[in-house]
Amino acid sequence: MNGLDAIKDRILSDARAKAEEINIKTTKEVENIRIKALSEVSELREKSSMLVRKESQNIQNRVKSLAIMEDRKIFLAAKQRLIEEIIEQSVLSFKNIAPTQKNELYTRMLNENILGGEIVQFNNTDQEMAKEVLLSASLPVSINPVKGAFAGGFIIERENIEINMTIDMIARQYRSELVSTASSSLFEIKGNNDGR
Repeated sequence: MNGLDAIKDRILSDARAKAEEINIKTTKEVENIRIKALSEVSELREKSSMLVRKESQNIQNRVKSLAIMEDRKIFLAAKQRLIEEIIEQSVLSFKNIAPTQKNELYTRMLNENILGGEIVQFNNTDQEMAKEVLLSASLPVSINPVKGAFAGGFIIERENIEINMTIDMIARQYRSELVSTASSSLFEIKGNNDGR
């Protein structure tokens, strides 16, 4: 049995040596895999961190851009409201011009547009003054007893034609010029342009 035990010991010894060799080789491979995995994790972390920073910057840029656009929208809306108020106040202030100025204006406008036989409609405020204007200018027209609902001016009715010369209509007709004038007067900033 000595020979058999020797063979058995030899086989076991070779098996142990082989197992040790496999164990060392496996340990080295596991270590290499671990080192490679750590390197890949580090790279992924770095890439992920860069992507997060880049996306964060993109989000900040978008938020800033949206804030600028919203600021401009608010500014333009406020500017438009102010211009609308100014035009409306200008139309309403026509009621307060001096009677002599209004008388002269109406006389001139009527003389330029009356052919004879027309009916002229005035608002409640101007009805009495209109009688004086028509008498002093000797214009062959009659006054519509129905008072108009407009700020000033008048409406000439000739057969089936209506000539609207009210301040309201004139303001609508020249609206773009009024807006331009009001805007340049209000918002022209000399030497300082804020880009809006």
